[in-house]
Parts: sequence; structure tokens; C-alpha cells
Amino acid sequence: MSLINQMLRDLDARRASEQLAQDGVVTGTTNNPAARRSSGPIILLSAVIVILFIALAALGWLHLNSTATASASHMDKPGVVKAAAPKPAAVEPSRAAETVHDAPAAPTVVTERPAPATADEAEPTPIEAPDPVTPSPAPAPRIDRISPARLRAQQGLQQVSVLGSHFEPGCTVEVRWPGGGSILDDRVEYLDTQQLTVKLRTGTRADSWTLRVINPNGSSSDSIALQIEPPLQTADTDIAGDDLVEENPDVLERVEKRIRPLSAAEQAERHYQQGIGLLQQGQGTRAEEALRQAIGSDAEHLRAWETLAGLLINAGRAVEATELLARARRHHPAQGTLAQLHARLLLDTQGAPAAINELERTAAVAPQSGDYLAFMGGLYQQQERYTDSRDAYRKALALKPQQGTWWMGLAIALEKLGDKPGAVSAYRKAAESHTLNKRLQSFVAQRLKGLETETAPTALPLVE
Repeated sequence: MSLINQMLRDLDARRASEQLAQDGVVTGTTNNPAARRSSGPIILLSAVIVILFIALAALGWLHLNSTATASASHMDKPGVVKAAAPKPAAVEPSRAAETVHDAPAAPTVVTERPAPATADEAEPTPIEAPDPVTPSPAPAPRIDRISPARLRAQQGLQQVSVLGSHFEPGCTVEVRWPGGGSILDDRVEYLDTQQLTVKLRTGTRADSWTLRVINPNGSSSDSIALQIEPPLQTADTDIAGDDLVEENPDVLERVEKRIRPLSAAEQAERHYQQGIGLLQQGQGTRAEEALRQAIGSDAEHLRAWETLAGLLINAGRAVEATELLARARRHHPAQGTLAQLHARLLLDTQGAPAAINELERTAAVAPQSGDYLAFMGGLYQQQERYTDSRDAYRKALALKPQQGTWWMGLAIALEKLGDKPGAVSAYRKAAESHTLNKRLQSFVAQRLKGLETETAPTALPLVE
């Protein structure tokens, strides 16, 4: 605007000079009428130019004002990056003077659009914070099946196995029946994440129950049905005989029946026999349920434990069989057969030290059979405990002296202990027993020949 004002002042000065010249005041002018007539159009043209400049200046000022207002409102909007105002170009003094005194021209007002923000000048876009990570809740327990799915109503506790997934230590079992229910904790035995057992007291009335598992965090499984069947009944019949009637004619003949529920041991035997029959028919799943019912009725039923363990082993369920035998050992700590079977499974799953520990624990509280002692002797040899192996084989042979494999095991232990005469004698008795297969016969012959030439055995088989 200062440039426009300067131009207006110049025009005013020229107009004043021309007016003075017209009046003959300016030096060097004449009062010639012809000269005055020639200056009239010039004054009119100057006036028109002044008016045009004033109009254009006003219009330019209004346009500049409206453009600046719109630009400010546009730049105040969110997300619009304000462009830096361009720096005025440096003007040389001589050029500035020429600009001022040049012929006036209509000023041009240029309104620059805001330049788009560059990557360096743009304000950083705020990054939204990620949602907080919420840990996924632990899966709820799930019941796939229970075994047995039916219980016979009776007094006393009965055991039910609950099979599924996502069981946690400390879980409880809620039992519900028509008109009531209860949450059991002290009668629940947690085995692993897929199995637990619960002991129930059904009473003597048939009913329909449901079970569900509740984990410590409060999550629970769906309910599963458990059918309580009517109790078994036996009849003891007392009949008044003819002699009694004849001697006492006033006494009426009568039949008196007294109902007596089966004992726990009787129920266990009944379920066990049922399981054996189902096994013979090839119905393994139903046989397993019957055997578990036998154990639930009476945990002292040794044959039910052994048969069920054998069923699981034959089905390739070694882990379940190991857990089952560990429970059986708590009820039968001095039972050598269970200990030997458990040790064989531990040998496959945990190694010889665990198997030896199981056998030694039982050997301290119960007498052992020859097979039991020979098995210990073979395990001792695996661990290079040759003195213990020698002693175990000698005890086993004292019970069964005709076992050729045990003589061979004793010979190996003696040879490792440096007892050459004892080893030769034991190898010979093994060969003379005529109970070895061809492979073992070849090994014994090789060792006898090797001892004669003082060479060590190349391979020692595990001998039980």
C-alpha cells in the first residue's frame, strides 16, 4: 500500500504543478492563449487516470483483505500445514527509484495459494497408542467322559474317573441331583490336566446326577450325566419247616425275605468278573469301565489293578498305565507284582535309576520272587553296579536254580568283578541248563572261549 500512496502523492504533485503552470506561476511559462488551450486535455486525462488509480486501489485493497481472511481460515483448519511466508526480494536503491518514478501502472495483487507441506515441514501425525494387550483367559475345563458312567446305589464311597482337558491343580467337582447338590474338594484327586478322580457316596436310592469340574479361577466345564442305578439285592430265605408247623400248629407257615446289600468287596468282584468276560469278548472299552468300577468299589482288589494296567499297556497307553500303577502302589505298597510291572514302565519312560528305586523301595518291606530279584540284577548291570547285580542273581538262583539266563547274568557280573573261576563256572552252568536260545548259547560259548584267552566280552546282553 505504501507504493500506491507514493504514486497518489506524485499524481497530486503533478496536478498542482500543472495547475500553477496553467495560471502562469511557474517560471519559463508564457501567458500565451494558445498554450493554455493546449494544456486542457492534459488536465482532463490526468484526472481520469487519478480516478482510475483510486478505484483500482480500492478494489485491490478489498480483494486482498478477503483473500487474506479466507487464507487464514483455511490455514487454521486441522490438518492444514501453514506455508512459510516468502521473504521479500532485495531491491537495489536505483531500481527502487526507477520503480517509483516510472509511468504509473495498475498494481497487481497476487494471492499465493498455500504451498503443500513437504515431508520435512509437515507437522508429525500423532500415532495412536496400541490397545493394551489383554492376556487371553485360561481355557475352561472340559469333560469328555467319565468312567464309569453308571454307579450302583450303595453305602460307602465309589470312585469315578473324570477324563477331559484343561484341569488345574486345586480344582473341585460339583455334584448335583434333583433338589440339591454339593461341591467336593477333599475327595477329588488331581492326576494331570486330562484326568482326575472323585469319590462319591451315592446312598441307596436310584437317581440321576450331574458332575462338572470347577478350576480355581472360577471357570467350569459343562455338566455330564451320571446315572445312579438301583442297588443290588440278595435274598436270604428262612422257611418254617413242616416239623415246626406240626409241633406248633398255631404257627403259620411263612417265607421271610431279608434284603442285604452287597459289600464293597463283593461288588468289586462282581465288576471284575464282568470286566474279564468283556475282555474275552473283545469289548475293551466296556471292560475298562467294569474294571474301573471294581477298583472304585474296593481299592484293595489287586487283580482288578493288574488287569486294568495290562489292558492299558496292550492298548499302547503307557503313560496312563504308569499313573494307574503309581496309584495302585499307594494301596499295595508291599505288592511285588505291581512294583515289578511299575518298574518296567518306569524303565521305558524315566530310565533305569527310577526303575531300580521302585524295586528297592518294595524290596525293603516285602519278600521277592526269583523273577523280581533277577530283574533287579539285570538293572544293576545296566548301571554297572556289578556287586549288587551279583548278589541279586545269587538270591534269585537260590529260589530257581535251573534258570540258565540267571546263571549267565551271574557269570557276567563275576567276570566284571574279576572273578574268573566263578565266571567260568557260572557260564558252564548256564550252558548246561539247556534253557538258552541260540543267541544266548552263542554268547556263552564265546565267553567261555574268551576267558580261556583272557579277552574281555565284546557285548553284554541285559539279563533278567
